[in-house]
Parts: sequence; C-alpha cells; structure tokens
Amino acid sequence: MINGELIDLVAGDYEARIATSGAMLVHLRRQGRDLIMPFDAEATLPAGWQGKTLLPWANRIAGARYDYGGTEFLVACNEPASGSALHGLAGWMDWQSSTMTPPAPTTALHAARSFSS
Repeated sequence: MINGELIDLVAGDYEARIATSGAMLVHLRRQGRDLIMPFDAEATLPAGWQGKTLLPWANRIAGARYDYGGTEFLVACNEPASGSALHGLAGWMDWQSSTMTPPAPTTALHAARSFSS
C-alpha cells in the first residue's frame, strides 16, 4: 500500500484508521461524522505532514543542529530552503503493529541504531 498497512479501530461511537507509514491518523469519526480532515490513504499520499506522528520533535530545528546538555547534535536537513530539520525522524518511517489486543492496540517504531540512544 502507498501509506503502509491500514489499521481500522472501533470503540463505541468512534472509528479510526491508522496507516503504518508515519503512524498516521487517516480518519477519526464519531457516529459517522469526521472529527479530522480525512484523506483516501488507499489511493493518495497525505497533504504534507497531515496526520503523521512527529517525533522526536515537531516544527523546525534551525540549522539542523541543537545543543543539549553541552553536546551539539546534528540532524538531517529535510527542508533545504531554510536549512532546517523539519518535524522529526519518524514521519515517513514504517511503524509496525505491536499488539491489536483491546482496549489498547499499539504501534511501535523500530528505529535504526543511529536514531536511538
């Protein structure tokens, strides 16, 4: 699939669809009424970062570098026009279903060693 595996969840009056690419919320509905702007994850990519999980940061890191605890860290620049790192590392990575056991199905990201401590 273009957005990874699609996972449908239902709880009471609520329905949600999550795509594994970016652990993306595709739609969220209550009693059939959309609570977020949905998109057709079977046929199209989302508009920009729509619905994606933004980890470990949202927004931009200017210069694609930051200082933490006296150590400078460099991150990939994915917005060349501004020289910034935009919306973290996980938004386009493929997440996996860890468990589908009610009441709390979960997804997990198995990041490359260079992204974890």
